[in-house]
Amino acid sequence: MRRSITEQFISADGYIIVAPMWNYGVPPMLKVYIDAVCIARKAFRMTENGADGVISV
Repeated sequence: MRRSITEQFISADGYIIVAPMWNYGVPPMLKVYIDAVCIARKAFRMTENGADGVISV
């Protein structure tokens, strides 16, 4: 069974992200990856104090 990108990210032991800075921003494919990983109730949850991270490093 295929796991989603978010589940793969959560189950990883560590993270190394290397990307160039293009015009003071991140490359479009890195932005797409971050958007795919940041799923509500899996990567973070909303509380009365704002967003609370669920993924512990």
